[in-house]
Amino acid sequence: MKIRIQIFYSLFSLLLASCSTIVQIDQPELTRQLVLTSTIIPDSSISVFVTHSVGPLAKSGGDSITNATVKLFENGSLLGPLTYNYNGNYISSFLPQTGKTYRVEVSASGYNDISAEVRVPDPPSVDTGYATFTSDQNGDIMNGLVSIDDPSVENYYLIQAQFRFNYDTTWMNDTSWAEVQISSDDPTIDNTSNGFSQLIFSDIGFNGGKYSIRFHSNFFNSDTTGTHLRFRIFSLSRDSYLYWISLYKYYDSNGNPFAEPVQVYSNVSSGMGILGAANVVVKNIY
Repeated sequence: MKIRIQIFYSLFSLLLASCSTIVQIDQPELTRQLVLTSTIIPDSSISVFVTHSVGPLAKSGGDSITNATVKLFENGSLLGPLTYNYNGNYISSFLPQTGKTYRVEVSASGYNDISAEVRVPDPPSVDTGYATFTSDQNGDIMNGLVSIDDPSVENYYLIQAQFRFNYDTTWMNDTSWAEVQISSDDPTIDNTSNGFSQLIFSDIGFNGGKYSIRFHSNFFNSDTTGTHLRFRIFSLSRDSYLYWISLYKYYDSNGNPFAEPVQVYSNVSSGMGILGAANVVVKNIY
């Protein structure tokens, strides 16, 4: 018994000593990489945001790169350089087209060159979109439905709800569209966590068939006077889908010491970030 007690006290003393020991760790210096972020949508001007990577202990994102050379290609042919606008954004007045492949190449002094390529998907085939309203003890609820006629190929989707006022209010004094936070109990939805306002899913469970997604919002006023509601249904490139899903998982696990680390998806060669593509169909509800 004396031996066991003595061993216990020795281990306990060692534990206390280890708790009070400060270990200095030399963090290796990481090579900064260029980061590009852009989503290409048909008939919308192209904007590419360029910054650089930061270390895991950084408290803020990397500074924007203002001296980069950003080139845009369509189906392998150079369309020209993008023009620096502000805050790391490089823009082009060129309007991309459905079904074509776009490549972005970025170079900047002090960094390795990076590039990414993506094909613009076909627009989603949306049969119907409508909304009804109910009420409970917490207020008004918007119940939405979107029906998709899915082609017999691999497809990825995003659904977004937006509303706007046609008059000044005490909390919104313009007529711009504001995003409504929506959620769904549908098992096909991949980003089911709270705090995200869009629904993202693939057609893995209904490839080649028709499927209806039901969703709801508790942040809505059923008084439609002077307001408008619309649903935006996007078809996503595979790269966009993988990026957004990994980003949602990253934010879900961020700050959780028991969560497994999440690597955010990237399709950028020799760098980081995402060159995505999407096509959109708008259903005006009222």
